[in-house]
Amino acid sequence: MLIFIALAVAIFIFARTAGRGPFVACVISLYVAYAIYSVFPYRAALVKASGASAFLVSLVLFAVLAGAAFYLVRKVAVDFNLFGVFSLIVISVLTAGFILTLLYQVLAFQTVYDIGKPLITLFTDTQLFFWWFVGPLAALILLA
Repeated sequence: MLIFIALAVAIFIFARTAGRGPFVACVISLYVAYAIYSVFPYRAALVKASGASAFLVSLVLFAVLAGAAFYLVRKVAVDFNLFGVFSLIVISVLTAGFILTLLYQVLAFQTVYDIGKPLITLFTDTQLFFWWFVGPLAALILLA
């Protein structure tokens, strides 16, 4: 639970300090990175190791893709006023859940960190993956 709260708070602080444009670009870049990562033809060749090293290689690959996507999306995202505090909290929590779901379901984070039995269902259930996936995007649309 602590990792989820810490991630949501970090995202909230980033959103408050960076502004709407960079925040929206960051959230959208996660979607772009996931799309590219899921079809990247050399992923299996890069992630030959097991355990923590496989997670680190996957994380670096995903981070590079997300960074490139952020750079491109940020170029076209317009910087408006900040979201309201309530909107930022909702979007931050949903984005934190989306990131943890990606870490556990796509990047094999469980080899490095165990969040415990109560929360494992929230981030590893394949049906909940869809809701964590669309949650931040829906919040951006509905709360903007």
